Amino acid sequence: MTKTETGKKSSPPKFWKTSDATNAVEHLKKASEAIGVTFPSLDREHFSIDCPLVEMGRMRPDVVEKLADALDELVALRAKIAEETNE
Repeated sequence: MTKTETGKKSSPPKFWKTSDATNAVEHLKKASEAIGVTFPSLDREHFSIDCPLVEMGRMRPDVVEKLADALDELVALRAKIAEETNE
């Protein structure tokens, strides 16, 4: 529960539900597997109550580079699509 401006507790926003953190973990696992990246420590943090968090852990630099390369490719692809649709 979070406190509002009046000091009363309110329910957390939808994106703070535990199931959303679990779903986000599963989504990232599937997406990262598709590009050959594994997050060995990827999991929902089990100790946070008010705001479920995702634990991504530490990664070797080559894995981070692979992830960054995949994101760069995605950005370039989106730019290309946007450019083609504006012509």
